[in-house]
Amino acid sequence: MTLRLRDISLAWGEDPASLPLRAGRLLGVDPAGFRKFRVVRRSLDARRKNQLVQVFTVEFGIEDETGLLQRFPDNAKLQAAIEAPPLFQPRLSSGHRALVVGMGPAGLFAALHLAECGVRVTLVERGRPVESRIRDVERFWTNGALDPASNVQFGEGGAGTFSDGKLSTRLNHPWLRHVLATLVACGAQEDILVEAKPHIGTDRLRLVLIRFRERLRALGVELRYEACLSDLEVGGGRITGGILDDSALIPCDSLILAPGHSARDTYAMLVRRGVALEPKEFAAGVRVEHPRDLIDRIQYGARHPRGVPAADYALRYNDAESGRGVYSFCMCPGGDVINAASEAGGLVVNGMSRADRDGGRSNSALVVTVRPSDWADPGVLAVSDT
Repeated sequence: MTLRLRDISLAWGEDPASLPLRAGRLLGVDPAGFRKFRVVRRSLDARRKNQLVQVFTVEFGIEDETGLLQRFPDNAKLQAAIEAPPLFQPRLSSGHRALVVGMGPAGLFAALHLAECGVRVTLVERGRPVESRIRDVERFWTNGALDPASNVQFGEGGAGTFSDGKLSTRLNHPWLRHVLATLVACGAQEDILVEAKPHIGTDRLRLVLIRFRERLRALGVELRYEACLSDLEVGGGRITGGILDDSALIPCDSLILAPGHSARDTYAMLVRRGVALEPKEFAAGVRVEHPRDLIDRIQYGARHPRGVPAADYALRYNDAESGRGVYSFCMCPGGDVINAASEAGGLVVNGMSRADRDGGRSNSALVVTVRPSDWADPGVLAVSDT
């Protein structure tokens, strides 16, 4: 059995090497008896300004784990660690063919796991490989020449390639560490395995994508770029293939769609094909930019120590009368506001940070919930005139 101990506090700058000693004192045991002692989570508590505290969760083994738990029956911070269950293994026949559409995180990891399970995978993406995509985006930012198929939204890595590289989710699932470990194996910084708010950064993420691609190819995944799913082949009441660019047929036994939210032509094709879709709430708003030092002083205090990471924040307001909320989203410490358009004549902005988040500005989206009932058109592809 492995035990987990939460909320061990160290002052900012205090060496984490002292954690076994601190844990031993809290539990009344000799730290020399800990086995495989490791940090599994690290966060920063800034509630007391100018007195920042590092907060750790650790896991370890010890000679009598059950006895130690029985000594602290009311200590909710000490628990048996939950072992991650084995990854889901699809029960598929030999030679099963899967077509995965979209090279964002969902498509990349779906292709990887299926290939590791022995499935023959074809992974398609309407945009270009990340190296070409970077040049296309830089050209757009320089002279406004938008490529509708290779931009901040479309291309290898999905929209997250040009963003803060956050790895946060509302889920608390034991498989999440497997996802993070895969990214580390492809070149992401090891800190993401323990940080409470892990992030890679757009500059580091581009290198991770190249190694991820190499891993897919080593497993036999066929990668097709600049290939857009335009239709489905259907036979016997099931999907038997995907048609790319109105011409090339890719036979498949399974189809996984991970096209992202901006692939309106893909969703239009699904509606035309009679696939059941329903509208859902989304959020729309603006980006607010501030001097990074201002946010650091507000969050950490005017005399905060040097070396602390660029501060973030989260704001929320719920209107009781309308039941609608306004909230901050995708805060980018030390980052920039970027033009993220993917359609000619459209304007979309996003926030982007690099791995070290050392820019002089910080920004965040400030958004409001938009409901299907707010649109006069009840269809799933409704377009507003306002």
